[in-house]
Amino acid sequence: MVAVVRDNDGTEAAEVQRKYAAHTAFPNISVHVGQDKTYRTLEPQLLKANGLVAMNAILGENFASEADLLEHMEDRKTTCALTIFSSDQNINMPEYIRDAVA
Repeated sequence: MVAVVRDNDGTEAAEVQRKYAAHTAFPNISVHVGQDKTYRTLEPQLLKANGLVAMNAILGENFASEADLLEHMEDRKTTCALTIFSSDQNINMPEYIRDAVA
């Protein structure tokens, strides 16, 4: 099984999936993308799934607003990804990622 997980980049999920139609015609290939195009990339998707308090705790930060935390996450993608990966805190994955690994 091949599960492709990608950002929607502000595009409707159905449009993203149409781009992969030739590949997903095979029964062992699936494409998973966030449904809400206002959450364009993984960082806002993670923030949406976990909330400000939890993401601050996971990242060891203390931002007062989601906008400030999101800016931090987007400016430091690799550092934040490694921190999330090595965290012992529970983290909720966005639904499209859970679907991909189910």
